[in-house]
Amino acid sequence: MMRRSDDRERWMIVGLALLVEVIQILLAVLLSLDPQQHARVRPAEFGVGIGLAFVLLALWPGLQLQVVRQAGVGILLLWFGMNTLHVIITHRAITSGLLLHLVLVALFAFTWTPARWATGLITAAYALLIGANTVSQTQDPVGVILIGPVLLLIWYLAQHGWTIRTERRRLEELTDIAYLDPLTGLLNRRSGWMRLAELADAWQSDPQRLAVVMLDLDHFKAINDAGGHDHGDAILKAIAATLMATVRHQDVVIRWGGEEFLVILVSTGHEPGDAQHITERLLEAVRTLQLPGTVKVTMSAGIATLKESRSLKGVIALADLRLYEAKASGRDRTVSVGPQRPEHVVLAPPS
Repeated sequence: MMRRSDDRERWMIVGLALLVEVIQILLAVLLSLDPQQHARVRPAEFGVGIGLAFVLLALWPGLQLQVVRQAGVGILLLWFGMNTLHVIITHRAITSGLLLHLVLVALFAFTWTPARWATGLITAAYALLIGANTVSQTQDPVGVILIGPVLLLIWYLAQHGWTIRTERRRLEELTDIAYLDPLTGLLNRRSGWMRLAELADAWQSDPQRLAVVMLDLDHFKAINDAGGHDHGDAILKAIAATLMATVRHQDVVIRWGGEEFLVILVSTGHEPGDAQHITERLLEAVRTLQLPGTVKVTMSAGIATLKESRSLKGVIALADLRLYEAKASGRDRTVSVGPQRPEHVVLAPPS
């Protein structure tokens, strides 16, 4: 969930940067059409270049969100500094746009960087603005003075926002702990049951097309005994990643417990063999895993559809029953049809 939250924020930053870039381009074009504003064209063009650099930085794959935030504050500060130095050099008037620029810098600095850093940066930027106002041909002492309380208000609101952000992060972390398996990152059994119930309700009108697959790692006890629990954990993580990479986007993978995984196949075909075909692809993907210290890893699987039982517990029990039948038949295989009652099956140990 934290990853999804970060992704949303990243795309919000990209959207904001694109909006600022469009505004800067329009501003540069308008200034270039006015002969009296030619002195301001170059700073506007500089702003276009900086805006484009930030858009590309925000879109850079693999770059941490915190780095994007800090880079954004740095770019805004650089931009403000260049505009202020231009005022100092040309002795032009302090514009409302420059004052607004400092407000924006303060907003992002206090929101995206630690308060101590932000306070130092904004104090320096405000001092630079005061210096530019003293050498300006048309001074604006009232505007510069009024910006001071605005910066203090931004600091106060930002501190409140940091508190809210921290609490939201804590809530997301607690939610992850409650719903995700800590080793594999998959849904845990509790959240898996909830997701299965939601999907079962959605597919009541066509129950044949919702299937569950119970998968169990073969000879996992022997693997643990030979390589230790850390090695066993590494294998479970690799298998979880393989299952996630192999299933379709609408399917759900759950760490059911121990070396057991449950896969919910959503919107399968009406033929029983469709779910089995998908499951065989999962088993084949596990067979081809190259894991250090392990010769070969295989899984067994049992499949049941929502149509075969009146309750979710019955569907799970039937898939589990067929999993044990696959174990008893030699492992590394799938069973999708078979006896409906446990007494009709000779069960093998679930390893």
